[in-house]
Amino acid sequence: MVENEPKYCETCGCKLSEGRHSFMTTTYNENVNTLKQAISSCFSKYSTFKGRACRAEYWFFSLLLTLTSVVLYMITLCITTLVSPEVAPVAHGLSVIVLAPFVMPLLSVYVRRLHDTGHSGWWVIWITLLSILVPFLPLLFLCRNSQPGNNEYGNNPKETESLS
Repeated sequence: MVENEPKYCETCGCKLSEGRHSFMTTTYNENVNTLKQAISSCFSKYSTFKGRACRAEYWFFSLLLTLTSVVLYMITLCITTLVSPEVAPVAHGLSVIVLAPFVMPLLSVYVRRLHDTGHSGWWVIWITLLSILVPFLPLLFLCRNSQPGNNEYGNNPKETESLS
């Protein structure tokens, strides 16, 4: 191997800069302990369906999505109440446009969260379908503790040391 040749992450294939992903503020499997880290991690790995995500990463991102949805609902409610009910479709359409960028990051962090518990990302389909019958089924998977040690999806994010 030539020394000047770029190095790539074994998990996601991204080009590494000094042992870290150059586009991220945290390393790939580093713990996510704050809302800011979770947002940064989820949006920067919006199309990464490999690897693992700890509970904090998933729940902090879900918190952001919930708060954003509540604020948008309140704004929509105010607009339709104060202005005119006829603008409701426009207000709802704008809400959809604002929430659309959350879809892919939420799906990818959901898959990575399932990986962290030792399940395939394809389980998202079955969990979603079965949640019609058992509404709390997703919580059983999303609240589980990380599978200890490494699994087929990568290193345990809670046990991985920072590369910095």
